[in-house]
Amino acid sequence: MSILNEYLNYLNEQTILAKAGSFIAKNAAISAKWAAGTAAALIGLKVANTAFSSATRKCGGRIIQKHSPGFKICVARERIKALQQKINIYQTILSKCNTNSNPEICKQKYMIDIDKCKNRIKINQNKIQQLLGEQLDLEEQAGAVIGAAAKIGTIAAGLAVMMISDKAIFLLNRTVAAGFSQASRKCGIYKDNVERNLCISKIKLTILTTKLSKLKGILGQCKKEKNPNKCNEKVNKHIKKTIRDIQILKDSIITYTNQAETEKREKEIKVAMKAQKKGKV
Repeated sequence: MSILNEYLNYLNEQTILAKAGSFIAKNAAISAKWAAGTAAALIGLKVANTAFSSATRKCGGRIIQKHSPGFKICVARERIKALQQKINIYQTILSKCNTNSNPEICKQKYMIDIDKCKNRIKINQNKIQQLLGEQLDLEEQAGAVIGAAAKIGTIAAGLAVMMISDKAIFLLNRTVAAGFSQASRKCGIYKDNVERNLCISKIKLTILTTKLSKLKGILGQCKKEKNPNKCNEKVNKHIKKTIRDIQILKDSIITYTNQAETEKREKEIKVAMKAQKKGKV
């Protein structure tokens, strides 16, 4: 997972947003008044929101690139950076809530904003791990087929000379990929919200749990292969990765559930703020 660590370490680099955060903190300390204390922070939020929205362009959002794991990882990485900056800014505003006309509602609002950012950071971190795993799957599948095909001359012939376990895993991964595609359609193609992501994660978890069971069955057949040890090693590698992917999905389900709860709290606080505003009129 060194690649993942590099991506996450990159988040700690100095950026223009970090300098903006420093500027915000200094300006917020100048005045004891709420409006003056938060004006710079709100400007900083606009910068952070722009950075979040421009992640696709920054990663070179061409149509072909958008479907590659590398591009998606880049976008997730940039979004994590922007979200971390937003947390810093929200914390600055939160520290000024005592000067607000309604400190409690102010604190609740910005604590919810911080929780939302933390949830979205976790979602993007999980996405990076999933994408790295999918890339390894694709590379291994292609390598197994092409390596065997090189001896014969065609992909079809390559499949024919693969070990029984190789073919079983290859077909199993194709079934899983098809199941994942169906999950996207079943949960709503044109939707992009917490409910959809939670729906997809639950279906994927069911699919991978079935995959794990079938991989264990393939492992039991390794004794019939010409090279049982090689078969055991290969299948165990897939089992370990599937267990890891299942854990990532379980973490994602928890995160999406937390995000749904945070959004519910956000709606409640908006109602309270609206009621407060009406009371002043």
